Amino acid sequence: MRSIHTLLLATLATPSNAASRPPASRGEANYTRNRTDVSAPASSRKLKSEDPPVSKLEAPDGAKLMEFHRVTSPLATAGLVSPGLTMISPSHIAFEQKAVKKLNGNPYVAGDIVECGVWRGGSMVALILAQIQTSTRARILDRNFWLFDTFEGLPPPTAEDGERVKTTWNSVHSDAHNFREDKGGLTRMSNGQVKWNYGSIDMVRAALGLTGYPSNQINFVRGKVEDTLADPAVKAVLPERIALLRLDTDWYKSTRAELDVLFDRIVPGGFLIIDDYCTWGGSRRAADEFFKNRSMVANPKVGPCLVYEKPAQRAD
Repeated sequence: MRSIHTLLLATLATPSNAASRPPASRGEANYTRNRTDVSAPASSRKLKSEDPPVSKLEAPDGAKLMEFHRVTSPLATAGLVSPGLTMISPSHIAFEQKAVKKLNGNPYVAGDIVECGVWRGGSMVALILAQIQTSTRARILDRNFWLFDTFEGLPPPTAEDGERVKTTWNSVHSDAHNFREDKGGLTRMSNGQVKWNYGSIDMVRAALGLTGYPSNQINFVRGKVEDTLADPAVKAVLPERIALLRLDTDWYKSTRAELDVLFDRIVPGGFLIIDDYCTWGGSRRAADEFFKNRSMVANPKVGPCLVYEKPAQRAD
């Protein structure tokens, strides 16, 4: 990891031409401009915690970023997309990166990339690396990335998630004798509390910072996703066009809220990936209910785990 960090500093130390950066999306610009005017809860504000050293560098231009990752691609992929940052299998990571490659192909599919439930950031690192490695120089910085999470670990399930989940949750949080930090994404905090799928926002920022992608194009929204997506201040800045939406928040309420608010923003040719559809009953129930009410959506295919590619618009 140190070698990646050193190479990145050496490659990107020269400030880039500001003209090479794309303008912020309309939502991003409004959100920044109105941050002090909107009465938004702390959980929905764009966070200003200290960036890792790499993020303090001048944002790279597309050519420098592509050259850096051309040289370090195998090392970067192995070092950044690791078991310590993601629980996703290598085959699922590869599928997601191929999806981004397709978005960047011909025809090009415009739109941002959104992930709900990020743990320690490994999946988003993979998506950003794919964006860097499969884009043209002119479009490498065209996408903004959005990360929705509590950044405090998995919140409790609700009745809609079923008894099995409730039993698992109670076991994880009450049986200290069986606690293993290397199993199931469990972390014991300094106060003795056990958190499930804990990944701090600083940990995620550090991981994403090593990709070299401009930090002002990476948006963090902290809080329970079903709560932040209901917040008018957040809704006002959501991307109008989503090219890839990845859902990994496990439970019914969050998954249903994500689909209700974000699905219609997926552009033709864009992707929806629901990681927990094959793992947790609440996530599956939310998706099944949502698609049942949308008869125009034909048979999402089960891959890693549920994948839906929105039909491209036909040329007249």
